[in-house]
Amino acid sequence: MAKSFLASKQAAMGSSTSKNQTRDELEAALDTGGDANKRAYSFPSDLKILDHWLAIRIANHELLRKSDFAVDETIEYIFLPMPGNLSTSYQQNWTQTELGLAGALGAEFGQDMKNKGGVAAGLKHGINNRIASAKDAFKSSGGAWDSIQSALSPGSGLWDFGQYYAEASISEVGGAIGAVAGDKIPGVGAATGAVIGTIASQYMKGAVAGAGVARNPFMAMLYSAPQFRPYQFQWKFIPRSVEEVNTLREVIYRLKYASAPNLNSHNPHYFDYPNLFDIDFHYPEYLFNMGPSICKSIEVEYHAENQPMYFDIPKEIDKRQDFTKAPVSITLTMSLEEMFVVTKEQLSTENR
Repeated sequence: MAKSFLASKQAAMGSSTSKNQTRDELEAALDTGGDANKRAYSFPSDLKILDHWLAIRIANHELLRKSDFAVDETIEYIFLPMPGNLSTSYQQNWTQTELGLAGALGAEFGQDMKNKGGVAAGLKHGINNRIASAKDAFKSSGGAWDSIQSALSPGSGLWDFGQYYAEASISEVGGAIGAVAGDKIPGVGAATGAVIGTIASQYMKGAVAGAGVARNPFMAMLYSAPQFRPYQFQWKFIPRSVEEVNTLREVIYRLKYASAPNLNSHNPHYFDYPNLFDIDFHYPEYLFNMGPSICKSIEVEYHAENQPMYFDIPKEIDKRQDFTKAPVSITLTMSLEEMFVVTKEQLSTENR
């Protein structure tokens, strides 16, 4: 049972063949260091032996990019150990809203549209139903005048509707209503009307409170959209050789360079967008698949031990041995954010 469950989940998450091809591609780039057209940088020098690593692909910016970078779209690779922190979040935007009586009736109408095959078909069905109901009411009431009286009588839907919004209007903006009305009535004026309206507003609030009731605002949670997924990765690097010192410096430079814009070659009053980042894990099957992301910030702490600690780096100056200094340890923090929203389709087919 467990085997069949895992097999079905793996099938839903995408082809294992494509995953193996991606892993082969990354392992080959890590082995060879890339080529003249597509460099690969890795730290530390024995990263392949450590086995648990990730690859940062860098590619040119594409505004609405959602899919992972293909091999020929990758400009360069940067291989680093898996960070100590690794998490993802799936956040949705919901808003608590007062629908009011009209909104609640609209929600019923919308549900009718949804059940009848979409907005257009549902709208037509809903309008036809309401026209038919009005005709039936007109016929059963015995004529136009009886129909109007019935619609406006206490207990009818229209009566409840008017009462609901009359109370709300007087309670909330009675002063403003009174000012407008008073301005139109000879001998009253806007100021007097505002005072009368304010008194009516307070009276209405007191009356409703005295009755021990409160207007039902018909609260609802309205959905708007998913949020982009943010990520933050942090590493503490301790180079063990001159080679690793130089490699680490190059890795940090390449990340800073890719995250920065450049002046447009045709018009220096504009920037060209920075590069995009796409991170692949060596063993992604039970993790998640990050998509194309922008880099929001790179923070480099050169005194990772909270004090200035350096070691000597030998260099040759005028054919004599000299030394320069390099930090003993460096902390690198990257903040990324995906540039698309995650939907059910991407979760089921791309393991987002």
